[in-house]
Amino acid sequence: MKKKVLLIAFLFSMANIYVVKAQLKMSSDGNFSIAATPNPVSYIKLQNSQTIAIPNTWSYAFVSSITNMHLNGGTGSYCMGVSGSSTFPSPLLYGQSFGVYGTAGNATNGYNYGVFGVVTGSKYGAGIFGASRTRFSYNVGGDWAGFFNGNVKIGTSSADILMVFGTTYTSDQRLKKNIVPLTNTINLISGLNAVEYKFKTRQDLISDGIFPTDTSSGVFQESSNINKTHYGYLAQAVQQVLPELVYVGADSLLAIDYIGLIPLVIEAVKEQNTTIQNQKLAIKDLQEQINKCCNVPINTNKMINDNSNNNDISPAILYQNTPNPFTRETQIKCFIPENSKNASLYFYNMQGAQLRRIIINDKGNQSITIQGSEFSAGMYMYTLIIDGKEIDTKKMILTD
Repeated sequence: MKKKVLLIAFLFSMANIYVVKAQLKMSSDGNFSIAATPNPVSYIKLQNSQTIAIPNTWSYAFVSSITNMHLNGGTGSYCMGVSGSSTFPSPLLYGQSFGVYGTAGNATNGYNYGVFGVVTGSKYGAGIFGASRTRFSYNVGGDWAGFFNGNVKIGTSSADILMVFGTTYTSDQRLKKNIVPLTNTINLISGLNAVEYKFKTRQDLISDGIFPTDTSSGVFQESSNINKTHYGYLAQAVQQVLPELVYVGADSLLAIDYIGLIPLVIEAVKEQNTTIQNQKLAIKDLQEQINKCCNVPINTNKMINDNSNNNDISPAILYQNTPNPFTRETQIKCFIPENSKNASLYFYNMQGAQLRRIIINDKGNQSITIQGSEFSAGMYMYTLIIDGKEIDTKKMILTD
């Protein structure tokens, strides 16, 4: 009994516990409790219940200024080194509540931790576990420095950032249903318009009524990133095109799932690549057709009557128009043999449809002027036909 009394005295002196009208209880197994109505269920239990709180004042359940003090849990279904709970009996319109509050400073640079947690032993766990509302204990299924069961928000300023060395996103097919391939993604992302912007300061947001008035006693230090220029999309604009990528927070602020844009961009690139490949094949096919009909070398021995042995008959010739390409006008020269009967210059589009015919009545060297206003900008073919036979075909290009 004397040892127990000494232990109680030691704890009181070392922990600087201040309790008004405290009640000391000791159970038959040696457990102690202070200011607790139920029987003590742990080595030491300290409790302070306060139903009336004054704004900007603190209420402590346990106070200690002694360093290197450890509270170790025992065996059982639940083992807690330190358990903290801070809940008002009913909702209030003022005050702050902290289950566990820790500060640290002035030690070696980089070794000051307000709250420190680490997993030990041989079983899975988390150094820090956080849950929202009724999402309490959960099998984390691995070793984690931090594990959060619920939504997580980082920062109180629009310029606060999350810096990591790498991220992965759970995307197991076994977790998904209603799986449908993406199509027509080019049209979807074409409706998005990127912008550059800067974030407003916290004071700006408070003045605009977006953030509530700051009632904390501390001085808020704005992030150094507040002056940086950022690039991205406006959530309100994205919501009009891809509403599934926009989320509304509890504070009514909109957020964009930028990761969700990646599959759309990849599929759009694939669609565009398919279009480009098809266009390349079409261009190649057209080029082959043009080469067949337009790039036949001039045969100076080719004559109307196909009689190459008759040197008294001069061959018909069709020359390339100049200039080519042209905008206002171009000249097409040709030679019409004296023994020819009918000669005409025909114009076709690249699909082979006839657009115009010019009858050539004179013989010898001829020059025909073509005005750019006679055709729309594009590529055309022109053919010299004499006495029902094709002499030659050339292509001409009209530009805006």
